[in-house]
Amino acid sequence: MTLGLTPTQGDLFRTSAAYCEGRVAPESIYAVLHRECFVLFPDEMFSDLFTDVGRRSVPPMIVAVVMVLQRIEGCSDREAVDRFSFDVRWKYAAGGLDFDYPGFVHTVLVDMRARLARSARPDRIFEAALAAAKAAGLVGRKRILDSTPLYDAVATMDTVTLLRSAIRGLLRVADADLEVELRGRLVRDDDYVTAGKPVCDFDDPAARKDLVDGLAKDAYALLRVLDGRRLDVSVEQFNASRHVGDDSSDLLPPPTPERVAEFFEFLKTRIATARKYGPAARDYALFRTLYHAGLRADESAMLDRADVHFGRGPFGKLHVRFGKAAHTSGPRPRWVPMLDGLDLVLRWFLNDVRGRFPDSAVLFADESGGALHRGTIRNRLRRLMELEGRPATDWFSPHALRRACATHNYERGVDLVAIQQLLGHWTVGSTMRYVRPSATFIEDAYRRAVTSTVNELSVREEGPV
Repeated sequence: MTLGLTPTQGDLFRTSAAYCEGRVAPESIYAVLHRECFVLFPDEMFSDLFTDVGRRSVPPMIVAVVMVLQRIEGCSDREAVDRFSFDVRWKYAAGGLDFDYPGFVHTVLVDMRARLARSARPDRIFEAALAAAKAAGLVGRKRILDSTPLYDAVATMDTVTLLRSAIRGLLRVADADLEVELRGRLVRDDDYVTAGKPVCDFDDPAARKDLVDGLAKDAYALLRVLDGRRLDVSVEQFNASRHVGDDSSDLLPPPTPERVAEFFEFLKTRIATARKYGPAARDYALFRTLYHAGLRADESAMLDRADVHFGRGPFGKLHVRFGKAAHTSGPRPRWVPMLDGLDLVLRWFLNDVRGRFPDSAVLFADESGGALHRGTIRNRLRRLMELEGRPATDWFSPHALRRACATHNYERGVDLVAIQQLLGHWTVGSTMRYVRPSATFIEDAYRRAVTSTVNELSVREEGPV
């Protein structure tokens, strides 16, 4: 993808500037961004995020303005792009665009965040916006960039969105009888059918508290209904955080080595028959990487081609630059060896497959050359297992492949500390929660120990050759 250039001249009779002048307060954030956006977010500020070939991106200045307003107004990605399309103040803030200036899809925001996250200056947009807000005397007022009320409101909106989405998701996958039982426990005046945030004055601390309390009470009421029950897999995911018995989805053993091998064999076969060779071959390399390197989905999405180092160590290594860190301490990079032939898979992928996608730094790119989102990876895996035709009880998630990596390496005798370093865990205790040995693990370990002892005694009895 190449850098889209910001439009610099419009029809004065059709622009949002002509309409908003005199209607929008000059000290508002919309007016500040309108006056300063070309200086705050010049095209060259984002040149390191894009390549020299490919289709044009949405102008990054426009995306930057939308991201700033999204953060201030607490919108989801979909809500933000809707407001840009239909709220004239947002187009005014983006330099006074024409009324009919085209909108864009919400994934543009996802892609920009991913590009920024991989860059040397991931916070450049908000640093520039904050400086402008300070210069305009807006810092400290309600709903402006770094004010406490803003962050409290945004944090509450995030909590509300997560809680309400989880409740809606549970009601959606429950069967008819269970849904009736669950709805009988709800106390808020909310049918949990439509998407979006409930009506609330998010600037009012008391209103925010009442809303979150009500959602939390509904969520706990539903969990009490589910507690202790053996549930369908689709429902169990909503119960895992509270129910920790032996049938909890997070505590079930990961897919066996045989199941993983069967899935990869299906992917290999599919490469030869798929309508598009590139995406099918990429999927095979991506999921082999998740399994053999024990990566999280978002870690694999943020890999660049330059992160593959075939000459480092006996097997080659991946430089995971955006490893998850503990206690919000920021990314914790690590080096992961390419074990079990992963180096051969990635050599094939880079030599034979990656060139079929648009040129960019991203290792596992989508068909526009951008990074895959972790949700896309999860949905892609689910779709592939549907195509495989196995029953839903045999399905697994990207994170289950990470747990399988831990478990299978432990079962074949890899040191637990080595697995900890492979996965990037802060403590061995975290790694132990990932390891779920098979039902015959004790017997298998006993046989290995006895066989080793017998072989050693046999060598001693025979003496040196």
